[in-house]
Amino acid sequence: MNKSYAEKWKPVYSDSIRYSADHKFFRGTFLASCTTFSRDDMVEMSVLTNFYVTLTQFKFYYPHLNFEYDRVVNAFCKSKLYVALKENLQSNWQERDSYYFTVDLDLNNKIYSACEFSYVASKWAHSDNLKKLVLDNVDRLERRKFFKNEILRPIVNVMEY
Repeated sequence: MNKSYAEKWKPVYSDSIRYSADHKFFRGTFLASCTTFSRDDMVEMSVLTNFYVTLTQFKFYYPHLNFEYDRVVNAFCKSKLYVALKENLQSNWQERDSYYFTVDLDLNNKIYSACEFSYVASKWAHSDNLKKLVLDNVDRLERRKFFKNEILRPIVNVMEY
């Protein structure tokens, strides 16, 4: 490592156990903290990145639903769900030397990578908690449109066959 880089940024690395999208545990070195962010910040960044990517995937699944990302993310950051995900990842890292989630977005016990955002998003985007969070942050007309499309979706799928 470049000495001036190390002196300036003071990187601290972790080789904690992680979990991959192909359902395997492994150890791999990653940056845990430096002068610009702490381990707590790393946990927060991981939770928020997973949530943002999940929200993008949700929009892909429900393109007819118009919502403001910032409004939903702000609501998420104030929610018990956010606190639970942060605490879950933090305690796994501190107490078990494991950098992965052991709950999903509905807080069911399930292991998910904290670092493979697209895979996690493909699973978390179907969460009931996510639907509720998004629908709580859109106007009444958007909610009605969402439920109308959800009711019609199985009918349209059957009619296509």
